[in-house]
Amino acid sequence: MYHCTCLQAYHEFSDALGCRKVSARINAEKPNPKSRKIPPMISVPNQLIGASIGEDATLDCNTEAYPMSINYWTKENSMMIVSNSKYITSIQDNTYKVHMKLTVVSVRPEDYGTYKCSARNSLGTTDGAIRLYPTFPRALTPRCLLEKGAKHAELYFDPPIQSVTIYPTAPLAEPSGTSMFTVII
Repeated sequence: MYHCTCLQAYHEFSDALGCRKVSARINAEKPNPKSRKIPPMISVPNQLIGASIGEDATLDCNTEAYPMSINYWTKENSMMIVSNSKYITSIQDNTYKVHMKLTVVSVRPEDYGTYKCSARNSLGTTDGAIRLYPTFPRALTPRCLLEKGAKHAELYFDPPIQSVTIYPTAPLAEPSGTSMFTVII
Protein backbone atom coordinates (compact mmCIF):
# COMPACT_ATOMS: atom_id res chain seq x y z
CA MET A 1 0.00 0.00 0.00
CA TYR A 2 1.21 3.48 -0.85
CA HIS A 3 0.22 6.77 0.77
CA CYS A 4 0.32 9.80 -1.48
CA THR A 5 0.15 13.41 -0.28
CA CYS A 6 0.11 16.48 -2.45
CA LEU A 7 -0.46 20.16 -1.92
CA GLN A 8 -3.09 21.76 -4.07
CA ALA A 9 -3.44 25.49 -4.67
CA TYR A 10 -7.02 26.69 -4.99
CA HIS A 11 -9.14 29.76 -5.16
CA GLU A 12 -12.14 29.77 -2.88
CA PHE A 13 -14.64 32.57 -3.51
CA SER A 14 -11.99 35.26 -3.48
CA ASP A 15 -8.93 36.51 -5.24
CA ALA A 16 -6.67 35.02 -2.56
CA LEU A 17 -4.94 31.69 -3.13
CA GLY A 18 -5.09 29.12 -0.42
CA CYS A 19 -3.44 25.80 0.09
CA ARG A 20 -4.89 22.52 1.23
CA LYS A 21 -3.49 19.07 1.80
CA VAL A 22 -5.00 16.18 -0.19
CA SER A 23 -4.19 12.57 0.71
CA ALA A 24 -5.06 9.29 -0.92
CA ARG A 25 -4.27 5.64 -0.32
CA ILE A 26 -3.27 3.55 -3.30
CA ASN A 27 -3.30 -0.23 -3.19
CA ALA A 28 -1.02 -1.81 -5.78
CA GLU A 29 -1.45 -5.54 -6.27
CA LYS A 30 0.24 -8.01 -8.53
CA PRO A 31 -2.24 -8.83 -11.29
CA ASN A 32 -3.78 -12.27 -11.04
CA PRO A 33 -3.73 -13.98 -14.44
CA LYS A 34 -6.81 -15.94 -13.44
CA SER A 35 -8.77 -12.70 -13.20
CA ARG A 36 -8.51 -12.25 -16.94
CA LYS A 37 -8.55 -14.53 -19.95
CA ILE A 38 -5.36 -15.01 -21.95
CA PRO A 39 -5.39 -16.52 -25.45
CA PRO A 40 -2.52 -18.97 -26.02
CA MET A 41 0.89 -17.40 -26.66
CA ILE A 42 4.04 -19.35 -27.56
CA SER A 43 7.72 -18.48 -27.43
CA VAL A 44 10.41 -20.73 -28.87
CA PRO A 45 13.89 -20.14 -27.39
CA ASN A 46 15.70 -21.93 -30.27
CA GLN A 47 14.01 -22.23 -33.65
CA LEU A 48 16.91 -24.21 -35.13
CA ILE A 49 18.28 -27.32 -33.43
CA GLY A 50 21.14 -29.31 -34.93
CA ALA A 51 21.85 -32.96 -34.20
CA SER A 52 24.02 -35.72 -35.65
CA ILE A 53 22.77 -39.17 -36.52
CA GLY A 54 22.51 -41.21 -33.32
CA GLU A 55 22.38 -38.22 -30.96
CA ASP A 56 19.36 -37.21 -28.89
CA ALA A 57 17.86 -33.79 -29.73
CA THR A 58 15.71 -31.79 -27.29
CA LEU A 59 13.28 -29.14 -28.52
CA ASP A 60 11.86 -26.53 -26.09
CA CYS A 61 8.73 -24.41 -26.20
CA ASN A 62 7.08 -22.04 -23.68
CA THR A 63 3.36 -21.27 -23.59
CA GLU A 64 1.09 -18.94 -21.63
CA ALA A 65 -2.69 -19.20 -21.58
CA TYR A 66 -5.72 -18.90 -19.31
CA PRO A 67 -7.84 -20.91 -19.11
CA MET A 68 -5.06 -23.50 -19.25
CA SER A 69 -4.27 -24.73 -22.72
CA ILE A 70 -4.00 -28.18 -24.21
CA ASN A 71 -0.37 -28.48 -25.36
CA TYR A 72 1.01 -30.94 -27.91
CA TRP A 73 3.73 -31.58 -30.52
CA THR A 74 3.41 -32.47 -34.22
CA LYS A 75 5.94 -33.09 -37.00
CA GLU A 76 5.35 -31.43 -40.37
CA ASN A 77 1.58 -31.12 -39.89
CA SER A 78 1.09 -34.82 -39.21
CA MET A 79 -0.40 -36.64 -36.26
CA MET A 80 0.16 -35.58 -32.66
CA ILE A 81 3.40 -36.94 -31.16
CA VAL A 82 3.01 -39.03 -28.01
CA SER A 83 5.76 -40.37 -25.75
CA ASN A 84 7.17 -43.68 -26.93
CA SER A 85 10.60 -45.22 -27.56
CA LYS A 86 11.34 -42.63 -30.28
CA TYR A 87 9.95 -39.46 -28.66
CA ILE A 88 9.92 -38.34 -25.03
CA THR A 89 7.48 -35.52 -24.28
CA SER A 90 7.40 -33.64 -20.99
CA ILE A 91 5.44 -30.69 -19.65
CA GLN A 92 6.23 -28.52 -16.63
CA ASP A 93 3.27 -26.33 -15.79
CA ASN A 94 2.98 -23.40 -13.44
CA THR A 95 -0.61 -22.15 -13.36
CA TYR A 96 -0.91 -20.40 -16.71
CA LYS A 97 2.71 -20.91 -17.91
CA VAL A 98 3.91 -24.20 -19.42
CA HIS A 99 7.38 -25.37 -20.50
CA MET A 100 7.14 -28.13 -23.13
CA LYS A 101 10.02 -30.41 -24.12
CA LEU A 102 10.29 -32.95 -26.92
CA THR A 103 13.33 -35.23 -27.04
CA VAL A 104 13.96 -37.09 -30.29
CA VAL A 105 15.84 -40.22 -29.22
CA SER A 106 18.75 -41.40 -31.38
CA VAL A 107 18.13 -39.12 -34.37
CA ARG A 108 17.83 -40.79 -37.78
CA PRO A 109 17.68 -39.07 -41.20
CA GLU A 110 13.88 -39.29 -41.33
CA ASP A 111 13.68 -37.33 -38.05
CA TYR A 112 15.02 -34.13 -39.64
CA GLY A 113 12.37 -31.54 -40.49
CA THR A 114 9.99 -29.08 -38.86
CA TYR A 115 8.31 -29.79 -35.53
CA LYS A 116 5.49 -27.68 -34.10
CA CYS A 117 4.54 -27.08 -30.50
CA SER A 118 0.88 -26.09 -30.23
CA ALA A 119 -1.31 -24.60 -27.51
CA ARG A 120 -5.11 -24.49 -27.63
CA ASN A 121 -7.78 -23.18 -25.28
CA SER A 122 -11.29 -21.72 -25.61
CA LEU A 123 -9.82 -18.41 -26.81
CA GLY A 124 -7.78 -19.78 -29.69
CA THR A 125 -4.89 -21.85 -30.99
CA THR A 126 -1.29 -20.96 -31.78
CA ASP A 127 1.90 -22.81 -32.59
CA GLY A 128 5.65 -22.36 -32.81
CA ALA A 129 7.97 -24.05 -35.30
CA ILE A 130 11.36 -25.62 -34.61
CA ARG A 131 13.51 -27.09 -37.37
CA LEU A 132 15.72 -30.08 -36.59
CA TYR A 133 18.63 -30.12 -39.04
CA PRO A 134 21.63 -32.44 -39.52
CA THR A 135 25.02 -31.65 -38.09
CA PHE A 136 28.14 -33.66 -38.50
CA PRO A 137 30.40 -34.82 -35.69
CA ARG A 138 33.80 -33.25 -35.50
CA ALA A 139 36.42 -35.05 -37.53
CA LEU A 140 38.33 -37.69 -35.63
CA THR A 141 41.85 -38.64 -36.57
CA PRO A 142 42.23 -42.39 -36.16
CA ARG A 143 45.46 -44.22 -35.46
CA CYS A 144 45.75 -47.06 -37.92
CA LEU A 145 47.26 -50.47 -37.19
CA LEU A 146 48.33 -51.82 -40.58
CA GLU A 147 50.58 -54.76 -41.23
CA LYS A 148 52.20 -55.54 -44.61
CA GLY A 149 50.05 -57.95 -46.55
CA ALA A 150 47.10 -57.52 -44.18
CA LYS A 151 43.62 -58.03 -45.55
CA HIS A 152 42.12 -55.48 -43.20
CA ALA A 153 43.12 -52.47 -41.11
CA GLU A 154 41.95 -51.59 -37.63
CA LEU A 155 41.29 -47.98 -36.71
CA TYR A 156 41.50 -46.71 -33.14
CA PHE A 157 40.19 -43.31 -32.08
CA ASP A 158 41.54 -41.02 -29.39
CA PRO A 159 39.58 -40.47 -27.26
CA PRO A 160 38.56 -44.09 -27.71
CA ILE A 161 34.99 -44.27 -28.91
CA GLN A 162 35.03 -47.53 -30.77
CA SER A 163 37.12 -49.77 -32.99
CA VAL A 164 36.06 -50.05 -36.64
CA THR A 165 37.21 -52.77 -38.99
CA ILE A 166 37.21 -51.89 -42.68
CA TYR A 167 37.73 -54.11 -45.68
CA PRO A 168 39.09 -52.19 -48.69
CA THR A 169 37.98 -53.01 -52.21
CA ALA A 170 41.58 -52.62 -53.47
CA PRO A 171 44.81 -54.00 -52.01
CA LEU A 172 46.28 -52.03 -49.13
CA ALA A 173 49.35 -49.90 -49.80
CA GLU A 174 52.69 -50.69 -48.27
CA PRO A 175 52.96 -49.55 -44.61
CA SER A 176 54.91 -46.50 -45.77
CA GLY A 177 52.30 -45.68 -48.44
CA THR A 178 48.85 -44.19 -48.14
CA SER A 179 45.46 -45.76 -48.77
CA MET A 180 42.20 -43.82 -48.80
CA PHE A 181 39.11 -45.10 -47.04
CA THR A 182 35.71 -43.74 -46.29
CA VAL A 183 34.50 -44.80 -42.88
CA ILE A 184 30.99 -43.97 -41.74
CA ILE A 185 30.42 -44.41 -38.04
